[in-house]
Amino acid sequence: MDGKRLTLKLRELLDPADFRLVCDVGATAQRAGFRAFLVGGPVRDLLSAGALADVDFAIEGDAAKTARALARKYNARLTVFERFLTCRLTLPDGSRFDLASTRREVYPGPGALPKVFPADVGADLLRRDFSINAMAVELTPPRLGLLLDPFRGRDDLRDRKLRVLHENSFRDDPTRILRGIRFQPRLHLEWERRTRALLDDALKSAALDTVSGARLKKEVFYILEMNERAAAVESMVKLCVPQALSPGAVFSPDLLSPTDRVARALRSLPRAKFIESIHKPLLYFLAVARLADDKALRSLAGRLAFTARERKCLLDGASGARAASRCAAAGELGETYLALRSLEPEAALLAYASEKQPRARCILKKCLSIPPVKLAVSGDDLRRLGFKPSPDFGETLREVLKMKLEGAVKGKAAELAAAEKILRGKKL
Repeated sequence: MDGKRLTLKLRELLDPADFRLVCDVGATAQRAGFRAFLVGGPVRDLLSAGALADVDFAIEGDAAKTARALARKYNARLTVFERFLTCRLTLPDGSRFDLASTRREVYPGPGALPKVFPADVGADLLRRDFSINAMAVELTPPRLGLLLDPFRGRDDLRDRKLRVLHENSFRDDPTRILRGIRFQPRLHLEWERRTRALLDDALKSAALDTVSGARLKKEVFYILEMNERAAAVESMVKLCVPQALSPGAVFSPDLLSPTDRVARALRSLPRAKFIESIHKPLLYFLAVARLADDKALRSLAGRLAFTARERKCLLDGASGARAASRCAAAGELGETYLALRSLEPEAALLAYASEKQPRARCILKKCLSIPPVKLAVSGDDLRRLGFKPSPDFGETLREVLKMKLEGAVKGKAAELAAAEKILRGKKL
């Protein structure tokens, strides 16, 4: 595809304002004596006829100088990340894009974050993960639209191959394994034969052990945010990635495919207030990791640097959700409601998503759909009746709440009478 055709394709895929911005970046860099490029993912998407998700830029030269000139022209806010030779421009409408100086990377050790140094565009492409992401389109007049493809990325994109650029790629940055798993289903790719061998070697040599838990969690959550998450999890399972993350970990995509039951459960409860607080990647993680035992789940949560809430949610998803399902299967509306309310929102929704029995599923949905229910009576009311505070108070109020949920009591007087009867029965 020649430069003119790529330029026309850029014009076709971008709205007029974004296309003018692309041209302005190239012209601004040229006036400063630099070259500008569209690099990586946007070029891949351009060649595969998909919509462009972003239009971040690489500048062979001083990105900050180019960014300052653009900030003045567009009245944009400029943020400079000196360590990474990158700048971010935020336009008045809130949209933003990055300009990075082309650079090379040096890895201090396997799995470590790289140190970056200014370099030409060729070195910048060499540092990238896969050949399909190691292409650039020049934006500098008169070479606007010229494709740079030193690693035959366009051929690999056409042949649906996922290929690394060098032998040490996965050892330098093992998170490329997870990024590759993400690209596979989204772009319908297969591992290139040598790349697959290098990937297997990296996993066998525990390459992922060199990566921090926070970085691993970020990559796994990226996978679970994809529309193609079920296929990606299946790929993780085939490659034994769960065991590489933590011994004993077991993932299953069953709740995510073929119709993504978890996503469907979310859509079926649009008015439920608790849905607003759900962290979707965490919810999907609970769905795929539910087959591991508690010991393996605790180990996995530690390896991925889960927060206290995420860790509780993971364990709730394994045990608490099953308890709520048992109550629903027994037809106990009040017990089901209380069991669900004791869980983190993600674990509560997982109980509903994983339930197959129609009657139990109906009860779980009802309990998740109703707003929080509170009693009109309290421990103070029970003291005024002459009862001394004791653990019986909590148990009694719980019983009255269940009665209220099931429609057996209505109003404060009825609640108080029910509580008094229960407490007097406990005294006998």
